[in-house]
Amino acid sequence: MNQRQYQGFAVGLLTRKLTRGDRISPAVIRDIIYFGGQLGFSRGAGVALFELIRNNNNLIGLDANFLMKLERVLVRGSADVYKSLPYEQFPAEYFYDELDYINHHTTANLAEIVDIMQNELRVGSSWPLYVDTEGSYSQLLNGSKLALITIFDVDSRMVYLFRVHRMSYEQMQAIFREMKIVETYRRIVTFGPESSINCTTSDIQRHPRLSLQAAADRIHVPISKTETMSNWCRPQLRDDQIQYAAMDAIVLHNINIGSALDWSYSPPRPHRPDITPRFFDPVPPTPRQIHRVAEIRYEMMEAVDWVWDVTVVDILEATNTQLGLA
Repeated sequence: MNQRQYQGFAVGLLTRKLTRGDRISPAVIRDIIYFGGQLGFSRGAGVALFELIRNNNNLIGLDANFLMKLERVLVRGSADVYKSLPYEQFPAEYFYDELDYINHHTTANLAEIVDIMQNELRVGSSWPLYVDTEGSYSQLLNGSKLALITIFDVDSRMVYLFRVHRMSYEQMQAIFREMKIVETYRRIVTFGPESSINCTTSDIQRHPRLSLQAAADRIHVPISKTETMSNWCRPQLRDDQIQYAAMDAIVLHNINIGSALDWSYSPPRPHRPDITPRFFDPVPPTPRQIHRVAEIRYEMMEAVDWVWDVTVVDILEATNTQLGLA
């Protein structure tokens, strides 16, 4: 890419996003400016970018100090300030309650990714695997723009974030082969077509113009999209990026059952009692699940036996919590 293409990417992207009223985090502004300025900004492009950002700061929330730094980069062409942009720190904005009960694991190691796919993601379940992806600003050395694959497994309450932006073409093919095998064990559900992962998926998007945020709003699950255009190829993902990517996969389960969930219960308790999952493939219970049901039954029998000795309500309430019943 030449200077015109780099700065054209930044100008075009921010013009499109900001003029239609999309909210963007300060860190994303930093990422886009740093990428677009790799070969410097021409005077005209730099001034236009700065005015665009300053005039739409109500959608971004830049403080006066960082706005001044952008002015020095974009208007005055300061190379030193430009080089300092990657080290700029921003306060975290994302605090999803779901992640108090759902774990996440991030890795860029091919051997670890393959091991997770072969062992963790092939475990049978009635629930599908929910998959979302994030892309890079430009084409990567492996020929794709796929930077991150996020997979949510409901049963284990685990979100896997596979960073694949540094993978070679051969390594990406190895991941795709494993995804093909995983799909024989579990249904893979995505929001919209996800052709970048090269496997068969079930699309939960009901209309091509329906955004993920709009679908989440319909079932009263708040998500934010301010990190959409952040740099997913940075050396280390920010906590906001991790929470954003994890929630994009988690919310697919909410959309699938049509309700918000209270994850403090096991299994999670839906806010609506009349849920009807769109994608649910019943499988026989595992020995572990059967054993757990037997344990709960034993506890309920104890409650009946002790009805004259203790307050049975407390025992039944504890059992209801374990079952996730209302």
